Amino acid sequence: MKQKEEQVKLDEKIQNQGPATLKSNGCLSNLYKRFKPTKSPILVIFLLLIFGLVLIFVPYLMTTRSILALKYEQIGEIGDIISGTTMPFISFAGIMLTFLAFWIQYKANLELRRDIEIDRFASRYYELLKLHKENVSEMEIDGKYKGREVFKALHQELKFIYWLIENELNGMKEQGDVSRSSPQKILSIAYLIFYYGFETNKVNYVNAHLKNICSPNEEDKVVKELTRQYEKLRSAGRYVEGRVAEVKVGNLSERFLFRHSPFQGQMSRLGHYYRHLFQTVRFIDGISDERLNHEEKYGFAKTIRGQLSVFEQAMLYYNALSSIGAPWLKCENPLLTKYRLIKNMPPNLADFGPNPKDKFNVEIEEYKKISKNFFEFS
Repeated sequence: MKQKEEQVKLDEKIQNQGPATLKSNGCLSNLYKRFKPTKSPILVIFLLLIFGLVLIFVPYLMTTRSILALKYEQIGEIGDIISGTTMPFISFAGIMLTFLAFWIQYKANLELRRDIEIDRFASRYYELLKLHKENVSEMEIDGKYKGREVFKALHQELKFIYWLIENELNGMKEQGDVSRSSPQKILSIAYLIFYYGFETNKVNYVNAHLKNICSPNEEDKVVKELTRQYEKLRSAGRYVEGRVAEVKVGNLSERFLFRHSPFQGQMSRLGHYYRHLFQTVRFIDGISDERLNHEEKYGFAKTIRGQLSVFEQAMLYYNALSSIGAPWLKCENPLLTKYRLIKNMPPNLADFGPNPKDKFNVEIEEYKKISKNFFEFS
C-alpha cells in the first residue's frame, strides 16, 4: 500500500512539471537556494555611511585654520572650497556605484542562466523518469507476466540457464574438453544465451561474443555441446511452458517451474529497457560540476534507483557483468558503482555467478571509510 502511495506521488510530480514541482523536489530545492542571492546588504550600507560621514566632515577639516596653516577663507567662497574638495570623492563614488550596478547585473544574469539550465535539466529528467516507468509497465511475457513481475521471471530463467551451463561445463571439464571455468566465465556464456536465445537462427549472435570469452577450441566444443543438449531437451519437451525442469550441479539441485518457454531470447524486452536506463543515468552524470555537485547528482540518481525493484537491481547487476552491459562498469566512469544503483539488491538474489561482495570489494571498503554501506544488506 505504501509503495502504491509513493508511486502516485511520483506520477503527480511527473505530470505537474513547473516551478512549483521543481521547488518541491528536495534536490532542486537545494539548487534554488544555492543560486538565490544570499549576501547581506549590511556591508554596502556600512560603506555608504562611511562615505556620507566623509562628505560631511571633509569640508570642515579642509576649512579649519589649523590644517597646514592655510587660510582657506581668504582664497574663495566656502561653496567653491566645498565643491573643490568633495568633487573627487563624489566622482570616485559615482564610478564605484556604476561598476557595482554592472557587477550586480552580471551576477543576476549568471543566476538567471543557471536557473534556466536547471529548469531544462529538471524537465528532461522527469521526462526520462516518466519514460522509464512506461517501459516497465509495458513489459510482458506471453500475457502471463506484466510490469515488474517480468523481472522475477527473467531472473529465474537466467539462473536456470546458468546452472545448466555450469553443469555442462563441469561435465566437459571432467572429460578434458575444456579448462576450469570461473563463475564470471559461466555467467558470460549464460547471459549471452539468455539475452540472444539459443534457437538455430540466433546462435551466430552467441558465437560472435563467445570469441571474446573462450579460446577457439573451447568455443567450438561449448557451442556444439550446448546445441546438442538444447535440441535434445527441446525434443524431449522438458522445457516446454508449464513444465518443471530440474538441474543438478554437484550435490546441489534446484527445480524450476516455467510459465513461459526459456531460451527464446530477451533482447527485444531488455535491449530498449537497459539502453534507456543507461542514457538516463549518463544524462545526470553529464551535467557539469558547476551546475550540480556529486551529492546533488546522486540525489537524482537515487530517485531512479527508488523506481527499481529488487529483481530489477539483481538483473541490472548481471547485465553489468556481461559483455553486453559492460559500459555500466567502464573503468573511467563506472556509473553502476558511482551512484550505487544496486544498493538495495538482497544477497539471495545474487546467489549464482560472481559474488557481489568479492566483485565490489574495493568499493565496499571505500564506503566503510566514510561510515557508509555500499550495499544496504551488508
